[in-house]
Amino acid sequence: MRNVLFVVPDFYPDSTGFANACHNLIQSIVKYGSADYRIYVFTTTPLNGEEELRHIKVFRYKSRIPDKKLTHGLHQVEKYAVCRRLIEQYQIDDIFLETNTFPYFENLLVRNYKDRVFVRIHSTMDTEAPVFHRTLRPNLALDYFLERRFMNRVSHIVSASSYYLDFVKSRFYKNNIYDIWEHKSYSIIHNTAGGGITDPEETDMAEQSGNVFLTLGKMSRPGVIQKGFTDLFRAVYYLKEKGAMPADFMLHVIGDGERAADLRMYVKKLCLENNIRFLGALSHEQVIHEIQKSKAVLLLSRFEGQSMFITETLACGRPVILSDHNGMADLIVHGQNGYLCGTGDPVDAALKISRLLSLDERQVRNMGACSRGIYEEKFSEKAVYEQFDNTIRLRT
Repeated sequence: MRNVLFVVPDFYPDSTGFANACHNLIQSIVKYGSADYRIYVFTTTPLNGEEELRHIKVFRYKSRIPDKKLTHGLHQVEKYAVCRRLIEQYQIDDIFLETNTFPYFENLLVRNYKDRVFVRIHSTMDTEAPVFHRTLRPNLALDYFLERRFMNRVSHIVSASSYYLDFVKSRFYKNNIYDIWEHKSYSIIHNTAGGGITDPEETDMAEQSGNVFLTLGKMSRPGVIQKGFTDLFRAVYYLKEKGAMPADFMLHVIGDGERAADLRMYVKKLCLENNIRFLGALSHEQVIHEIQKSKAVLLLSRFEGQSMFITETLACGRPVILSDHNGMADLIVHGQNGYLCGTGDPVDAALKISRLLSLDERQVRNMGACSRGIYEEKFSEKAVYEQFDNTIRLRT
């Protein structure tokens, strides 16, 4: 029996994509690996009156030191001291960091626990943000220096997508082949949607609403830059201008944030109010219901990891249209369960939407079945547990 500590900054009962991804991975280990692994979780997410998880020991840490510019380092040192006491008390064998965005804390961990430390890279805050967007956190320039130091010291690097393993190698090691490979192992542990999504064969197809497409994303400034909303809206505009839009075409948009009003104004400027409907922020259950009602799901992100939204779309058995050259590449086989389009290219996106619109019902169903097949093979709870188990066993 191995004792594994997951260090998770965002966790249940939060229902963000990141929190769900971490929670679902842990639940898959509990479900399939309870004879081999005892799971502990260290998180700063409060329980907020919800019932605590069973079969997992969860430590919900609240710092006495605020995480501000002048106290940023002290905040992480205090967090490390609490975590270290837990590691020693519960004789932790493996420490699994979900993200590499707490550099003081991580460097202390890897200095004292060395080969016991794993880090799993997701995207954006782990990758693009520290490299390109130095204004998102206090002392981010210093953090980036320390993150690169940590990535050079940690031996076990994991990601939810193959794309971000390559990103880490190219952006954190100066392309030095010796730094990239010396004393390093790289592996994939995908995210899973968990076991709560109904098999698409059991879904009432009558609920689907004609040519309704769906997208989702945060509407903060970074979210709007990342998710490519305007690329998608321009693709819809191009369809309309070319006379290629069916009368019942509708794009539903899930999400909210300070830039939501700007996006609505942009849609009005394009005269697309009758074809694009904003649904606002929805609960996780409502998002799943909207996926199941849609003909296909679109995500034209300029950069993206293994999107939980698209992972859940595959579990629901729906076709997808995705932008290329990002961490969603593992979620699609072009032409089989959907189409890839050029990142930032609304004309190409419009052509791919048009191609999907031209398919008959049987062909759309076949694409959806292919999505579910890809999910079962690579992203199901059992598949993800086996990826985790293989990663840990190779360490030992």
